[in-house]
Formats: sequence, structure tokens, C-alpha cells
Amino acid sequence: MMSFAKAHPLRPPSDCPKPQADHDAHVSDWTPYPQGLRKGHFHPEDHFLAILSLAEKATQDQRLFVEQDDRDDANTKESFVGLYQELEEWSGTLPECLKIREDASPHVLALQWVSSGILRYSLTNMT
Repeated sequence: MMSFAKAHPLRPPSDCPKPQADHDAHVSDWTPYPQGLRKGHFHPEDHFLAILSLAEKATQDQRLFVEQDDRDDANTKESFVGLYQELEEWSGTLPECLKIREDASPHVLALQWVSSGILRYSLTNMT
């Protein structure tokens, strides 16, 4: 359950450059346990960068929510709408290995689930 109590804003994400993922350099097999289903592939660098980008979006949303009383309503709503649109488009920016498919592994499903939670939270902040 998310808390809507106002807190101190999180420190904004740094603007330091993110490492580029070498998609094929660090691939490991992932096996569903305990069922003996088909093995899948896990790209840890891609997954890390996706989580990092989601954390940045969540931090932006939280800062907008906390600071909205100090800003003009039109600017605040415009900022929330812009961030919401970025969140809606976020899954389309992911590499194929992190997109929802019939054989998607749990870490991919969890990543998409967190994304949808942030999207819903952002929508709540806009209204």
C-alpha cells in the first residue's frame, strides 16, 4: 500500500552518465525452480539499467508530489502529465529481453509490475 503522506523530497538522481549495456556480454541462463521448464536468458545489465530508469522516474514523481504546493497549478499539472506520458512509453524503450512475452521470466514480470505501480501512483498524483 502506498502512503500519500507528504514527506521530504528525495534527493534528485544524479546526472552522471549511465553505463551502456553490452546486451550479449553478460547473458546467463535462468531456470525456473523447482519446475523443470525451459531455460530462459537473463541480461543483468539490461535489467539493472531498466530498474535505474524506473527509480529515476519514481523519484521525479515523488518530488513533484511533495513540491506541488510551492508551484503554480498549471505548471505542476503539466509536469505530472509529461512524466505520466514518459512512464506510459517506458516499456516501449526496453530491449526485447525485458518485454512481456509468453515465456517471460519472473524478473521481467516483476519489473513490469513495478512500472505499472509507479504509473498508477503517478496518475493518482495528477488528480
